[in-house]
Amino acid sequence: MVEMFHRRGLDPVHWPLSAVFDEQERHTDRDSVLAAMQGLADRHDVLTGAFEPVGDGLELADPATFPRQTLSPGAPVRPLTIEVDSTDAPLTSEGVLALTQSEFVRRGQAFLPLLINRGGRWMGGAVVSHVAVDGQGLEMLREEYRVLLEGGTPAPRGARVAETLEAERSPEYAQLEKENLAVVQGLLEGAAEANLRKDPSTEPATFGVVESSGHARTLGELSARLRVTKPGISLVVYAILLSAELASRQVVIRSQTRRQLPVPDAVSVVANSPFAFSSVSVDLDLSFRDLVVREFGSVMEGYRASAFSPYGYERVKRLVALERGLEELDGLPEFNYLPKGGRPRARAAAVADSRVERSWVEIVDGVQPYSRGNLSIFEETDHDVLQLFGTRWRQSADSFEVVRLFNRFCTVAATDVDRRVGDILERARTEYRTHPVSAALRHAH
Repeated sequence: MVEMFHRRGLDPVHWPLSAVFDEQERHTDRDSVLAAMQGLADRHDVLTGAFEPVGDGLELADPATFPRQTLSPGAPVRPLTIEVDSTDAPLTSEGVLALTQSEFVRRGQAFLPLLINRGGRWMGGAVVSHVAVDGQGLEMLREEYRVLLEGGTPAPRGARVAETLEAERSPEYAQLEKENLAVVQGLLEGAAEANLRKDPSTEPATFGVVESSGHARTLGELSARLRVTKPGISLVVYAILLSAELASRQVVIRSQTRRQLPVPDAVSVVANSPFAFSSVSVDLDLSFRDLVVREFGSVMEGYRASAFSPYGYERVKRLVALERGLEELDGLPEFNYLPKGGRPRARAAAVADSRVERSWVEIVDGVQPYSRGNLSIFEETDHDVLQLFGTRWRQSADSFEVVRLFNRFCTVAATDVDRRVGDILERARTEYRTHPVSAALRHAH
């Protein structure tokens, strides 16, 4: 799979797409596959979402002009059926995309379900826009699909909203929130010095391309060997690269930005990463294993702080859950939308007034935790609260190099987690210089 990320906007017509399907080619009948897809649609109405038509006023530099996604809860799944004569030839994501891209654009959906018939063997799949669903959302849907296909019921994925709200009213929670906000404030104060803040760049937005399926597997291998979560590994790797670029042992990294609260008639799902800060100390002479294990605690401290801050990921999800009347906090695929009714112009005006979700995907420097293979190492220049973290990096190194170097570093580290961090970094740089990103990709969209 190839996923394309853009710092400030995406052309909704030429979407970055991935094809996801059951690569194990189970001997399954058509009705079973369709029933499993409908089960997913009943749990996650993103499968029945559609975007408003793209008008002449679309401006890539102005996310406010982007079309919005509307959802139809409980709607029947309308899959696209693909007939494949050969039962032996490999079925690749690129081949599926070639067959389905025109229909994907015609329907205007962010998640196009597929039925694939290979000589009587039926497979389920989907073509997905990563404007709507990112890596961890895809993985969650894939796991739930397999459970449904086997006749089971996916387990609930979160606490009850009422229980969580009751806990938040307690004095213990208030004290914990106060302590964690102090942690966040301390990290913010340290970041200005550690990361040598400069004014954000006003250069045009940059596209980056990531070979994400291979990267997801690499992170999975590293996680299994180190017994550390993939988000934790990703953030430590990012800190290593930032530390090398800034020639500073101590760096402060973040993984999300502050978001405005939704207006009463709008709902915005923000299920990719919390507003988290982590102070990481990088020692190039340590082994990769030792450095990750040592610094993982600092990374988790940042997440604990973010979960209880007013801008935290969990709190945003609770607002969303209350708006939607959901009883589960987790289990939402990672997408942004405005599902409420009303005229498009009125809805757009409400969004413009509130500055809610002015862009589909708010890409920030760092990586998106809770994401399998999705990288976002691009600078957010029009942020109203923080203008930190990576601004000097963006000026001194091309964003393409950052993304590709990140992938190369993880690949090298996966071959030997006990290798020196400095050796891994040098090897990754050598491989990048040997196989740089094609200049043609800079304008791919």
